[in-house]
Amino acid sequence: MHTKPIQDRPRIILIVAFVVLHAAMSAPRVARAQEGVAGEAPVFSTPKKQPPKDLKAQEELAKIRVQSPLVTAPVTVLDSAGGFVYDLEEKDFQVLDNGVPQRIDRFHVETDTIAAVILVETNQAVAPLLPQVKPLGSMFSSLLLGPKG
Repeated sequence: MHTKPIQDRPRIILIVAFVVLHAAMSAPRVARAQEGVAGEAPVFSTPKKQPPKDLKAQEELAKIRVQSPLVTAPVTVLDSAGGFVYDLEEKDFQVLDNGVPQRIDRFHVETDTIAAVILVETNQAVAPLLPQVKPLGSMFSSLLLGPKG
């Protein structure tokens, strides 16, 4: 039996939390009819099926070719432990276009502000998972702030 090191546990908990939150938020809700509404029941119809279009024509329409003298390529670099790498310089990067090296005109490190909301639904379906999800708040804070705050 293969066991994961303890240091992988926060990553696993984080993944499980995202899956649980996604499942809880995307679960279908039951719709109920309004009481006391007069009128006949609605009639539902299915849309008419359209004949399949020429796939080649669709593919040609989907292609967009644009010449651009300047392309922005934002990157985030992580080390082998999953931590952010902060001390990179222009010389540490190479940009290729179809295998051809491109000149880097502008290079700068940015720290953008972020607004994040973590919503946890607290109903009977997720109640058994709350003890596992609750400690993740501090983990999210440390991931968002990083070592430089």
